[in-house]
Amino acid sequence: MKSKELSSELITHKLKIKWEWIKYISNKVAESIFNQLSDQSKNTITIANTKNFTYITKYRSEIDLVPLDKENSNFEDLLYSNWLTESQKDRVREIRELRKKSKQPRTNWILKNIIIEIKKNY
Repeated sequence: MKSKELSSELITHKLKIKWEWIKYISNKVAESIFNQLSDQSKNTITIANTKNFTYITKYRSEIDLVPLDKENSNFEDLLYSNWLTESQKDRVREIRELRKKSKQPRTNWILKNIIIEIKKNY
């Protein structure tokens, strides 16, 4: 059963795991990973989440922990940092793809305006 609770934790970092995926995480999770990365005695990093039963062990060289920067955000960073639902994210992606096909601009400024409209109307 899925929880309908809203998270009060802000997404502050991007976690890149080599050969796996990019995950947007909260400051609390980022702090845990950072503490493991900064411990020079550890060769591996363990990511465990009891809420979704995730347990991953990777070598430290396979993990990048990057703070989200509002000034230099890419497309996916903006989607995740704006707290959109999955359907809203899909709608923004569709609009962006339509703009690409019609050779209209797709700058971050335009994307931010699209996100504002989607949040108002969805």
